[in-house]
Amino acid sequence: MGMPRGAGESREITAALRSLQRQEISFRGPISTPTGHRIVLVGNQILMETEIIELWKQGKLNLEGIGEFLTSLNPSDLDTK
Repeated sequence: MGMPRGAGESREITAALRSLQRQEISFRGPISTPTGHRIVLVGNQILMETEIIELWKQGKLNLEGIGEFLTSLNPSDLDTK
């Protein structure tokens, strides 16, 4: 299972998700997967909770920033385990 979240991380995901709400970007989550990962469904995309937090910290948690992030991923970056 995944590591327990600390209070700081919990505040960060809360703030990031509030940012999505203010922008009227639909999302669901965070959702815990059977493997212990925490994901957020944003539109028809799946992002890790840590990715949402990182985009928020960078000021890129918007549709354009999410799109840029997703197109920057290389297939070799994806964990297929």
